[in-house]
Amino acid sequence: PPRSTLFPYTTLFRSVLHFARGLSLGGTERVIENLCRNRGDGCSVEVAALEDGPRKIRISNLGVPVRLFETQRDVAGYIEESGFDILHVHTLYEPFDELISRVCCGGRTRIVETAMFGRPFRSTEWRIDRHLVPSKCMALRFLQASAYDHVEFHKRVSLLYNAIETKGLTQNAPELARSWRESLGIPPDAVVAGKIGRPDPKKFGSMLTWVMLNSPKSLHFVLIGAPAEIIAQVRSRENVHLLPPTTDEGVLAGFYNGIDILAHSSHIGESFGNVIAEAMAAAKPVVVNSTPLRDNAQIRSEEHTSELQSRQYL
Repeated sequence: PPRSTLFPYTTLFRSVLHFARGLSLGGTERVIENLCRNRGDGCSVEVAALEDGPRKIRISNLGVPVRLFETQRDVAGYIEESGFDILHVHTLYEPFDELISRVCCGGRTRIVETAMFGRPFRSTEWRIDRHLVPSKCMALRFLQASAYDHVEFHKRVSLLYNAIETKGLTQNAPELARSWRESLGIPPDAVVAGKIGRPDPKKFGSMLTWVMLNSPKSLHFVLIGAPAEIIAQVRSRENVHLLPPTTDEGVLAGFYNGIDILAHSSHIGESFGNVIAEAMAAAKPVVVNSTPLRDNAQIRSEEHTSELQSRQYL
């Protein structure tokens, strides 16, 4: 599909409401935060959700109002009352039928959807004005599963890569890397592989667990956000360092500056891979497990990383 600009609607529309199921530490919610942080001049942005979470504070600190509602009907009522130009729905596993149908019937507000997993929902597909997909593999999935023909697909679907916040990632700060390693008891000359994700077993593949259990002690691993199942298997290893989930920019800057390589293993693959893109922005090579039959954006990242890092690491 045609590649969209970074903010495809802010030059024409002045009020946008982002909507998601919740405000957790996941990649979808991080994308919403980054879109709010980089909102266009003169564009009024708000965020609505049905479930609270730690992302709410970070978005609120950007000066963006965040509102929690009990039902989709309540969200639709607020949209009708406020007269937003755009409702931007960030979908994962559910179509939000009631919200989209009510807003569509209202006739005033345009509906934009980010289909993070590239899965069209037949109940709402024709009611959405513009579908955004975060990677080429998700665009192909959308085309295969959609009711649109090729002509309609190119009219209604655009490729929009996730916005990545690179502040603190590309500063190449050796002192920060040294102090971060020192805080974890990692020797300054050790090779360090890092993995960061939400505490979900599906986001920590078995391949990485096997590597950690069978690697020499001279190779250190730092895991941020590992689930309890993984922690139970590796906590006795002296060369495995476990940190809780975080959105703290200082901790993340230390992580990306302090590791030598990102070891990204995800059982379900990646539809885009925010962490992969952040590591690449920090000039770190990325090693991934191949998931060609699932969300496979992480396969492409390996090629791009090798191109970026060939001179430095080969």
